[in-house]
Amino acid sequence: MLNEIQKYYFRNDLGLESPVDKVYFDSVFSKKAVGKKTCQKCKGSGFLMHYGFSDQGRCWGCFTKGYNVFRLYTAKEMQPVIRANAKKVEKQEIQRKENLRRAEEAKAKSDKRQAEFEKMKAERAAKSDYIGTVGVRQSFVLTVNHVHPMDGFYGMSYINICNDADDNIVIYKGTQCWGKGSAVECVANIKEHNVREGAKQTIIKIPKKVTINGEAY
Repeated sequence: MLNEIQKYYFRNDLGLESPVDKVYFDSVFSKKAVGKKTCQKCKGSGFLMHYGFSDQGRCWGCFTKGYNVFRLYTAKEMQPVIRANAKKVEKQEIQRKENLRRAEEAKAKSDKRQAEFEKMKAERAAKSDYIGTVGVRQSFVLTVNHVHPMDGFYGMSYINICNDADDNIVIYKGTQCWGKGSAVECVANIKEHNVREGAKQTIIKIPKKVTINGEAY
């Protein structure tokens, strides 16, 4: 049995808990101490039966030996490795805490923006009212807040979410894409009045005489 000074360890044994029983000296490592580890790919068999169709199932991880050879280190030789690993772990922990702090900060900003958006949406919903009479055709002067494209069986259609000068919400769903932020003037039929997420909406259809930013559509 090797004494404490002569004990050898694999490089990943940072706790120096498992001294290697069988030590060899191989010319490949300039006659330094080496040890054998069971091949993790074939679990020591040297063959992979489920790959029998390729090279007769020989394990390319150990080339049928069933083990791999690794350099061994004494406890003294391991000390720099252990110290370097401790510094690495410490650095990783610092980075982890910094990433956590940044994530919490980003979440706080996101929550704040979301709260502001919900507040703005609620205020806008409270202001919005129905326009005109269902079934009646009238003119509209609108600003497009958002356009949601939809790819359907008959091709592309678009939900244009708009508001007028009094912040009343007007929705047009059809083949026309008016473009976010555009100023739109048109004449359209009022299809229906409904309520979505507490906001009154006026749904229009068949817009005619459409101008977008002053130009005919």
